[in-house]
Amino acid sequence: MNYDDRKRQVMLKRCCLVCLKPGHMAEKCHSNVRCLICERRHYALLCPDLRKGNSSLPKNKVADEEAKSTEILLTNLSSEYEIYPKTITVRLRHKGKEVCVRVLMDDGSHRSYIEKSLVAELNLFLRNRSAISRTVWWWNFTYC
Repeated sequence: MNYDDRKRQVMLKRCCLVCLKPGHMAEKCHSNVRCLICERRHYALLCPDLRKGNSSLPKNKVADEEAKSTEILLTNLSSEYEIYPKTITVRLRHKGKEVCVRVLMDDGSHRSYIEKSLVAELNLFLRNRSAISRTVWWWNFTYC
């Protein structure tokens, strides 16, 4: 991909040409990024001098900087699609009380979580409970 194509992709994603992050443009960027090739304010990935052959840096250093810049670019670009976690709605029954709750299906998790308010509402007893309470998103969960 040549310089113009890389620049166009960054602009299409509405990212800053200096730090490659979305949410602002180069004129408002506070990043201290400096190009290893020309010392201007951008990553080497977006350097117009990158392939002109006038760089005094060794080619492997330029390649390393280009790879690093590409990684930063790909990390900072937002996805075109929204990604939703897998959830299901279930009906829980315990001692005559019934509630409908939404359950997050996390295939990679090694633990299960439950809201403190749900434990209290259903008057549940938790076995093997760790003494750790965490805030995930905006809900308070306790390990089960």
